[in-house]
Amino acid sequence: MGSRVIVRGEIPTAPVPPATKTVQTPAAAECTFSEQSLTGFRWVAPRRAACIRRNHGVNRQGSDGCPSPETKLMLLAQISDLHITAPGTLAYGRVDTAAFLTRAIDALNALAPRPDAVLITGDLVDAGGIDEYRQLRTLLERLAVPWFPLLGNHDDRANFRAVFGDRAGAASDGFAQHAFDVGDMRVIALDTLDPGSGAGRLCAARLAWLEAQLDACRDRPVIVGMHHPPFACGIGFMDAIRLAPDDARALDALLRRHPNVERIVCGHVHRPITARFGGTVVWCAPSTAHQVALQLTPDGPDALVMEPPAFGLHLWRAETGLVTHCRCVDQGDGPYVF
Repeated sequence: MGSRVIVRGEIPTAPVPPATKTVQTPAAAECTFSEQSLTGFRWVAPRRAACIRRNHGVNRQGSDGCPSPETKLMLLAQISDLHITAPGTLAYGRVDTAAFLTRAIDALNALAPRPDAVLITGDLVDAGGIDEYRQLRTLLERLAVPWFPLLGNHDDRANFRAVFGDRAGAASDGFAQHAFDVGDMRVIALDTLDPGSGAGRLCAARLAWLEAQLDACRDRPVIVGMHHPPFACGIGFMDAIRLAPDDARALDALLRRHPNVERIVCGHVHRPITARFGGTVVWCAPSTAHQVALQLTPDGPDALVMEPPAFGLHLWRAETGLVTHCRCVDQGDGPYVF
């Protein structure tokens, strides 16, 4: 699709993705935050990696120079900013976000290798309504792998818990925060929602919870998931509603005390964006539906574009660490052999 700018109040009709074949979801994909632990992978600290490679062949290469089948890997998919509306309605009166999410789920289910889990980094629904969450739950049940949602500024904690109570995590001072394992990778999901505001917060209580989680897994690789990015990306109207600067500074100091944090993954900005922060790397995922217009000016209008929807794939190997890919939902023609 083109990159025509859509200005608030003047949004043309967005294309609806074509219908796709339904993929049946096995019942085994069901899980809960309290019990889900995906096994079969072994992480080692970098200082031990050479010994592991020598003794166990973790980094052994095949004749084509690629890692051999003995190499252990973990693949975490990330989708973000779904903005699901109530059945029969469209986001901004134009965008069929449910159809776009269906398309993304089909793409995820068809991946080879299939992801071990899917992290959903907020703005699950558009207006926080309970009918929206019910619609979202129906759509997500088609995912063929375990999935883990966290909240964004468009979400509502009470309505989210009413529909996703089994996936909301144990109560953390009233916040929807949780942690889970994907192989030897620990994933910590934060709640940056500040009701009534588009910006994000990580108050003292939420940061204390994060610190306790990080202290408990110092010898493991960690991904921290959150909706609001903790840095200014240069898109003026989005920077005005990022994570509160004071909270970002506190988060920066905390993360620097935990060098095993491999990545912070966010949403909110509807664009793939990378930055250094807190002694690690932050990656923001694009939306499964509409994207934010790339306007690197402080006074650009609130605008969206119908650029291709996409999602993240975070690939972990002990010998290489975490590598992040951005994959468009629709792949176009090909692949063709070079």
